[in-house]
Amino acid sequence: MKKKVLAIPIITAALFFSKTVYGEVLDYKTEINDETITVTGTVAPSNEAESLVLEILKPNCGFESGMAVGSVAFAEQLDLKEKENDFSFSFPQFKESGRYAAKLVCLTDGTEKSFEINIVKDSDFAEVLAELKNNMESQESFSSFLASGNNAYILRCDNIPDNIDRAKIESIMYAFLKTEINNIRSSKDSNALWCGSVTACMLNNGAANNMSDLDEYIRFNDEKIEKWYKAQTSNNASAAEKILQILKQKKYNKYSDLEEQIKRALILSVVKYPNGISNIGEVLADFSDVSGVTKSDETEKYRQAAGNDFSDFDKFIEYFKSLKTEKATNTSGSGGSGGGGYIASGKTKTESDEQTPVVNMRFIDLDTVPWAYEAISTLADRGIINGRSDELFEPNDTVTREEFVKICVNICGLDSSDKTVVFSDEVSGEWYTGYLKAAYDSGLVRGRDDGTFGIGEPVSRQDMAVILYNIIKAHIDSVKEPQNKFDDAEIISEYAKDAVSCLSELGIINGTGDNLFSPLDTATRAEAAKMAFGILEYVK
Repeated sequence: MKKKVLAIPIITAALFFSKTVYGEVLDYKTEINDETITVTGTVAPSNEAESLVLEILKPNCGFESGMAVGSVAFAEQLDLKEKENDFSFSFPQFKESGRYAAKLVCLTDGTEKSFEINIVKDSDFAEVLAELKNNMESQESFSSFLASGNNAYILRCDNIPDNIDRAKIESIMYAFLKTEINNIRSSKDSNALWCGSVTACMLNNGAANNMSDLDEYIRFNDEKIEKWYKAQTSNNASAAEKILQILKQKKYNKYSDLEEQIKRALILSVVKYPNGISNIGEVLADFSDVSGVTKSDETEKYRQAAGNDFSDFDKFIEYFKSLKTEKATNTSGSGGSGGGGYIASGKTKTESDEQTPVVNMRFIDLDTVPWAYEAISTLADRGIINGRSDELFEPNDTVTREEFVKICVNICGLDSSDKTVVFSDEVSGEWYTGYLKAAYDSGLVRGRDDGTFGIGEPVSRQDMAVILYNIIKAHIDSVKEPQNKFDDAEIISEYAKDAVSCLSELGIINGTGDNLFSPLDTATRAEAAKMAFGILEYVK
């Protein structure tokens, strides 16, 4: 990889006439520290050498009007070797605070990626923060100060959503600052407070319809909050919706109130969607300042709490503290049908109490999923599915793609002794290789277009349906004409529509409530067991 420092200014207009398309920046990231700035990333695979240019303009300069002499802060060219994809630019930190317009250009065909590098020098921030403390006499003086010069940018109080008036955000920010200004030590702190103000303003004004509306503005200086927020929102839309439901309950005039409500929302979300009962104890202990719970070893109480849906935090705490710590014994339950239906919420098809058959319960943590008693026990008795331990099934944990394949291979009685690797993201010698080979050879799975399978990723509801559908097709003479009846049928991927329709017609799946299938939602271990159990009668 060769580097060339380019003469200034750079003329790139002639670069767009190449006929051969190879170059394209696929991804990039910028890392900034006190001494250096580094821009790294990858370009698309090329059959010939690729030249890549990074151009950065000084603050208040833009590419749209052409680069004037003296407007370039940095320019460098990398000559990548044939089929070399990774690139890295590293250069000294800029001396001036501001927004630096940047552009990566592949010289082969002129494709480019534009972005910004934001620099706030510590000395500039300290100066502006000191001035800010002298302009807090009123809301008016605070807003006037932000509007002056580069103050809003240096304080990182400049990113706002399109649907919220800036004056409303500044009003909340002013209220937040009156109690938090002495806790601001860096531009990161200031930006977190500003983003908190934006978040509070959106919640106060009904401008957040889902958690994705807040994604750009939610910032966490508290590592525990960040950990649980990512865990609950990254793969579970229902958990994210639960968090938003709780956050909408209050109006926010203090940052501490917002932070406290986020903790409460995360606790109630983890209780409803725990992804392992031990998580309930952990989140309660992590946020003991709001929960009042410091112990993390009351497993029986966590087991009883798991899956419960609370909207009132205080009522949940009252309920939790009233729970017994003795181990309960379950022999039967109500709420699920004896057939193959799937109810994601754990509720029956009707409001009437349908008695589930008495089964030999080998796991002690199934009382939150009575609708899955028979399915889990039957599959476990037949050696098709395993618990996490002798006593615990962990029904609310998510299922990975390879774990679900193992269940289906076991249901079909396929030989999993051949450990040949099929997909590019498999690791030779891992427990799943034989199951994936058996599933691939029998036509149950095909993997992705890029040759990967998605090892370690949670399986989606629609992908489970496809695998089960492939089993069904091999064991029944005909399949009913596809007719998707779910209200969210339009978001079911084309490859999964027939599968969802067929399994629905056979009564193997019933959706997640409100006539929705929720194809992209991930599945719990209990849900996977229930769906797999539904096809047993078709597999002889």
